[in-house]
Amino acid sequence: WVSGEALVYGEARVYGEARVSGEASITPLNLLGLRYGITIIDAHIQIGCKFYLHSEWENFSDAQISEMDSGALEWWSEWKGVVLSLSLAHHLQLPKNNPSEKEEK
Repeated sequence: WVSGEALVYGEARVYGEARVSGEASITPLNLLGLRYGITIIDAHIQIGCKFYLHSEWENFSDAQISEMDSGALEWWSEWKGVVLSLSLAHHLQLPKNNPSEKEEK
């Protein structure tokens, strides 16, 4: 789905579980082909249908991750480092005055 002030134009394609919404400061990073589609938008990470701040993903307990989906903890244990590293690298590309970490999800 495409919503908010999102713009899709040119040869851009949105398919599968990819979502475009709101307003991003820089181009979102999308990872497809894993058990869950991943979209990194400014200071936020969406994994499957769960959309939280990087800091929230970083601090979720094993119990919280387990409650998200069957097999989620095993997946997160394998991919957490990769996802958070990509999110941090993406976040470092944001304009310095971007307040996205403070915004509500």
